[in-house]
Amino acid sequence: MPDFLKKNKTIIIVLAIIVFVGIFLRTYEFHDWLRFSRDQVRDIKLIDDALEGKDHLPYLGPNAGVTKFRLGPIYYQFSYVSQKIFGSYPDKMAYPSVFFSIMAIPLLFFFLKEYFSDKISLALTAIMSVSYFLVINSRFSSNPNLIPFFILVYLYSLLKLMNPDEKRTYLWAVLNGIGIGVCIQLHTTLLIALPPISFLVFIYILRKKTPNIWKIFLIILTLALALNTTQIISELDSGGKNTKYFIKGFTNSSSSSSHLGRATFHISACQILANSHTISAFGNDDPCKAVFYAPQGTQAENLKYYLGMALSVLFSLVGYYLLFRYFFQEKDQQKKNFLGIVILFNFFSFIILIPIAKIMFVGYFINLYMIPLVLLGLIILEMEKRFSSKGKGLAIAIITILIVLCLARDARTADSYRKGLENNSKNSTLSESEAISQFILKNSPKTSSKSHLGGQNGLAERFFRPVNYLTKKAGIETALLKKDGLDEIDPENRVFYLKENEPGEIPIGQKIWNLEVAAGKKLSGLTILLLKN
Repeated sequence: MPDFLKKNKTIIIVLAIIVFVGIFLRTYEFHDWLRFSRDQVRDIKLIDDALEGKDHLPYLGPNAGVTKFRLGPIYYQFSYVSQKIFGSYPDKMAYPSVFFSIMAIPLLFFFLKEYFSDKISLALTAIMSVSYFLVINSRFSSNPNLIPFFILVYLYSLLKLMNPDEKRTYLWAVLNGIGIGVCIQLHTTLLIALPPISFLVFIYILRKKTPNIWKIFLIILTLALALNTTQIISELDSGGKNTKYFIKGFTNSSSSSSHLGRATFHISACQILANSHTISAFGNDDPCKAVFYAPQGTQAENLKYYLGMALSVLFSLVGYYLLFRYFFQEKDQQKKNFLGIVILFNFFSFIILIPIAKIMFVGYFINLYMIPLVLLGLIILEMEKRFSSKGKGLAIAIITILIVLCLARDARTADSYRKGLENNSKNSTLSESEAISQFILKNSPKTSSKSHLGGQNGLAERFFRPVNYLTKKAGIETALLKKDGLDEIDPENRVFYLKENEPGEIPIGQKIWNLEVAAGKKLSGLTILLLKN
């Protein structure tokens, strides 16, 4: 066993346990509980067309929010490779999200070790491993879900390049080029924030007279541009069309100067909520404006909410105070660089979010997930300095409570998925869509090439795209049906109806939309019926 493993055996074992727990939480019932909704259907169709040779992979990625501006295609490229290797199916498309989420766990430990002790770094990594916010965002396919790993690649390599004694500068330059080249394709905020951060760090490195600085810069720039080749080609072919959409979208969403103060306060409140949500699972991925409205629960629920908000505000205020105080007091240049990078990244990310304050969700802060962990680490350091052994005991208690809170939220969510309750207006699971499509295929005549899906309370609108994707693979197209469209249905095409589960047997013989219920099946979260037309 090499000397490194001998000296760090305990640390490696503990880190391995933390990673194993993270793997379990991110992969348990991965196939059945996978989110497979409208966006995922759109993406997998594009990738299927490329795999089948019907079209090439898009030169651009998904639309950024509600704008016409499109991000880079790296998310599609990762999904394409995954489906090429493992097969074309929705869960295979999501493999990159879960894989890179797992890889982010050990990488976070090494990133935090640049400032904190091994024990504190392990404790903070343990929270990240079980964090409800990070676990839930690793379990489906979406471009922001790749951010936790690649933003660490970018920040960690940038930090290493700031160290004049670092001998592997070319390696870190390569990793930094990959980091920025991928990150700017995953979220608009990173596209805007990372270039000025890189520029300021480059000026810093230049002043330190780092050897081969221009070679380092050339490596980073070359790799970043190479990873964005298709975007460049698309812009040249379209006359800068996507750039114009970007400028228009950013201008339209920008807050006026008269509302600048309100937008700044709005984003501040949202980041405070996101900070606590990341480390304790407090709150939900709701619109940020939700923090300005009084809760409408029971007295006990309201008290819990207000207590949680008070602790969230206290945590962030104390954490940011310590972040700046430690930065200005730090004598070790490498550690000062760590805090400086954290401040710089948080500052630019925060500023960029102000223009889109009105449409912000807590989920927008996934690129800043390491910030509350750093703040918590500084609070632990301060407690240990001020209260010695009692401070260490208090720190252990806090870490334990946060891990328990996260695991409890993970368990409640798992139970909700198990009961089929996660099939709601924001989500539909792959297992439920499979069950619906299997019922349709089983009850459709072999001569039919089309079926119709209707339902109550928007159920059909929610499921028909994922269901159609699955049934179409078997040769039957599923179309959305509304009550006023019954007269246009071909008699050979079957009509299926989705309704919420109710006590009792399937209502065979009863009429829905003036059609008789011929068969039905209760699924985990709803009931599907076959109607005679």
